Order: sequence, then structure tokens, then C-alpha cells
Amino acid sequence: MKKIYLLLLFIPQIVFAGLRCVPMGYPGTKSDVISYICTSGLTDKRLDWISTCNIIYEGTDITKDFETGDFTVRGVAGCSKSGGTAYTTTTDILTTLTTASDGNNNKCWCKMVTPVVSKWVYIRSYSNAGSCAKSCAYRCEEAMAGNDTFRNTLFSSMTD
Repeated sequence: MKKIYLLLLFIPQIVFAGLRCVPMGYPGTKSDVISYICTSGLTDKRLDWISTCNIIYEGTDITKDFETGDFTVRGVAGCSKSGGTAYTTTTDILTTLTTASDGNNNKCWCKMVTPVVSKWVYIRSYSNAGSCAKSCAYRCEEAMAGNDTFRNTLFSSMTD
């Protein structure tokens, strides 16, 4: 009888762990991905951003295409002195300048923090640091909802 009670105590934790891993837990590879479908609320004047996504994986001859189902992607936005190629340049660390100049820290970067942590992905440059701080998170959400290159870079950078 004790063994049954012990087993029942562990079942909810196992189920919960499985549910949290579903979006990124597909045993396939990045090459199996057919598409990332994401929607966003598009709100500016924030440092964080949020999207609802669904990843579709290609099936085999025996199985049909596999969808993860909707899951929430949360991220942060940051403004840096360094830029790159829009939607494809990634970095582990953002570099900022500490001097007060209108041209400093005007390059917008986005990073996914849940369900997994990605690298920073470069989005665009602004005319000044204030514009970047005001609109960067909005641009991250916009890119999640409408830019395949950004989504591919963001999701693939989590394992690089």
C-alpha cells in the first residue's frame, strides 16, 4: 500500500514536467521544422515582449505533421552600441556605452527568455537611444508575428 501512495505523489510532478517541455521537447531536429506561427499584442514603451507561438514539424511517411500547440514566448528587449545584420546577427552579450550621447545605445536587440533562453538577435537601428528604449520591445513582438527570418534565428540560436 505504501508503494501506491508513493507512486501517486510523483505522478503530478512528472505530468507537469512533460507539459512544460512540450513546445521545445519534440525529438526531431531543426531541419524538421516547417514553420513557426506567432502572434503578438504589439504594445510599445516596455522592455519585455510576449508572443503566442505554434511550431509545425514535418512528419514522416508514416506520421503526419506534428504541431506543438500554442505556447507562450516571453522575451526582453535591449539597446546596445553594437549592431549587425537585421534579423540574423546574434550575440551572447550586449555591449552598451556609459557616456550620454544621443547616438549611443540605439541598436535594438531581442532575446527569448521562456520557454528557453536564446541569444540576443539584432533587429534595427534607431536615430537615438530614447527611440530605441521606447520602441524596441514593440519591434521584437512585430518581428515574432511577421518575420520568418527573425523567428528562425531566434529559435535556432537557443541551441548554438
